[in-house]
Amino acid sequence: GSFPRRSVSSSFIPPELRKGFGLPTYEYQDAVWAYYFYRMISRAENVWMLLDSRTEGLKSGEESRYIKQLEYHFGLPVKRYVVKYDSMKTARSADIVKTADDVELIKSKELSATTIQNYLACPAKFYFSTVKGLRAEDEVAESLDYGMFGTIYHEVMRSLYTGEDAMKPGFTFDDAVPLEGMKTVGREYISSWIQREAEIKVKVKSLIMREINTLEISGRNLVVADVIVRYVIKTLMRDLEILNAGDRPHFVMLGQEIRVPGTFCGQRFKGFIDRLDSLAEGEVRVVDYKTGKVLEDDENINDDNAVDIADKIFDPDCQERPKIALQFFIYDMLLQNDPRVKGMKICNSVYSTSRLFNDPPVVVPLNRKFYDAMVERIEKLLEQMYDTDIPFRRTDDEGVCAYCDFKMICG
Repeated sequence: GSFPRRSVSSSFIPPELRKGFGLPTYEYQDAVWAYYFYRMISRAENVWMLLDSRTEGLKSGEESRYIKQLEYHFGLPVKRYVVKYDSMKTARSADIVKTADDVELIKSKELSATTIQNYLACPAKFYFSTVKGLRAEDEVAESLDYGMFGTIYHEVMRSLYTGEDAMKPGFTFDDAVPLEGMKTVGREYISSWIQREAEIKVKVKSLIMREINTLEISGRNLVVADVIVRYVIKTLMRDLEILNAGDRPHFVMLGQEIRVPGTFCGQRFKGFIDRLDSLAEGEVRVVDYKTGKVLEDDENINDDNAVDIADKIFDPDCQERPKIALQFFIYDMLLQNDPRVKGMKICNSVYSTSRLFNDPPVVVPLNRKFYDAMVERIEKLLEQMYDTDIPFRRTDDEGVCAYCDFKMICG
């Protein structure tokens, strides 16, 4: 066991009454354990004492005071040896062999920006999620996590630009029967909703209650609701600024949360665009709402850095991959043949919640040099996916494994 014994026997008699009536107290029990310890080692030439230095849960990780007493009170020589063992470090598993059946499965799938990112970050993750179709189990949450936060922000913005009916608390989108939303969004409409913060908050709270399956909002979720409302109001203000700056009465809404399918090199692709609108004649804007991190390479793409950013996206060891730039490329590639935007100039714009309060959203035209470089690299990536001689390797970056849904089965 442990010296001194950590657990004290439970009793209904308070320690004050024990002391008053002469009953054994914890000091007495402590003295007994000290007596046991010193009697046990009294004639030993060598004593080995083992201790667990981990600080998990209720464990303090501190060594017993008896060791300090032997060292400082009795002046005995104490030598310390440390054994470290990382239980998470296991023997590295071999790469996953790619079979002809796996290649046929890949060819039958609809790839997206997310699946491409998974393959670039860790081909084994791509194998488990896309090829084998495994999914993490749904967990019951009492408060909003980061993913739910983004979902609600997206949903409120979609509701606002769909119309008044969609902003009612009980409204839910039925993708099987799309709602005929607003064709144009004018300055007056945006201005009116900026003044209706209370109604936006009611909508946000209804979405939170639906997301975490509760009948009331309390604690941390109340703070989160206020933060989402602030983001929504600021997004509306930025949209109004864009219209005022261009002296435009409205922008044309081409679609929200729209699914864009397509084919590239015989492989099917898909994309889900948060918002597709047009601010000027002959120009279409792909808008993506982001509650996460946005890199400078995601937005500032020009002829000078286009090839370097494309190389960085496809670098398997890249720590800060421009994921949003890859995402926009997939959208732009799929929109090339979309009848809604055929022949129109394509621009991309990120609405980053972390930047909305400092800078307006930047509208970046599609860079042809970057697009051509990405097309070339996507073709090579598909060839690599189809090559049975190239296995599904496991990443060497443990940071990728930290939040992976398959880390317990991957090895």
